[in-house]
Amino acid sequence: MSMQIIQPEQLAYQGRFSGQIEGREEIITGQASVVIGDDGLPDIDVTIAANSTSYNVLDEVYQPNGMMIPTNRVKWISAKVESTIGVFEVKDRVFLQGREIVVGSAIPQPQRLRLGALRAEFEAKNASSPHYWMLPLYNLIWNASLLRYHELDDHPLWLPHNVPHDVHSDLNPVSPPPVIAFRFDGEPAFIQCVKEYEDLKQQLQGGSRQRAITSVMVGSIGQRTFDFEKSDPTSWFPMHLLSWLSLAVGCFVGAPWIDLLDETGNLVRRIHLKFSQPAFQCGVNQFQRIWTSDAIGYLLTKALDSPQFG
Repeated sequence: MSMQIIQPEQLAYQGRFSGQIEGREEIITGQASVVIGDDGLPDIDVTIAANSTSYNVLDEVYQPNGMMIPTNRVKWISAKVESTIGVFEVKDRVFLQGREIVVGSAIPQPQRLRLGALRAEFEAKNASSPHYWMLPLYNLIWNASLLRYHELDDHPLWLPHNVPHDVHSDLNPVSPPPVIAFRFDGEPAFIQCVKEYEDLKQQLQGGSRQRAITSVMVGSIGQRTFDFEKSDPTSWFPMHLLSWLSLAVGCFVGAPWIDLLDETGNLVRRIHLKFSQPAFQCGVNQFQRIWTSDAIGYLLTKALDSPQFG
């Protein structure tokens, strides 16, 4: 099982940049490094070599006849970074955040661009077909109870670090980790804690962090295509699940992106889209007063089955 859970500050893409500006046939090329903010959106830092064709095109676009023009008059229509592990590509509204040029240097210096986007995707190299989706969850704090969900016994995406050592035995070598189990499109789905859950929980409750990925939500893709209109991301994934989950645990829950994984947990595609990025604020967990340990999973299952959902 190769699924890995990472925080936004640990995620970066590096490689060859290519992009295009509206009205120009030339492809802008350079080297780029992409970092991801805790809103899940990219900050693309591009270096354009001095005296290159791309350098000259940018001068012509942003400084026609030697005069600077407002950057919002220039529309980028594409941006892509090709790395050794896959391709990162902007899918919606690439825009310029900043442009740095060195004037008066005896030796020509490269240009630096900072680009942003409202939606982007990373496609892993040599990826197979996606089978599962995984939504990293911001700030989910819940009291995990070790319950036996037999329908999850053969699920490949349990995180082994969540299996308590004291439940291992010759008769019971592998037990499921504490999960919130529910059904998504009629198939088993669940939420489980990340390895650093206890440390992150203390940081959130102590105020040293505003948000952190504390858990992940996993389900089967089934018949979903994950193709959707740019203006309507909820058409392919029921993001209202985050609201129901927030209601159940007593703190606002968000997500920075969604991963599509193959049958063994390898990354196929990562979709960067502005979901919800709440600052941690501990509220009242009403579900702690309910004696049955699967109450939250029951709520999520019933909410998804409701014709009034959303």
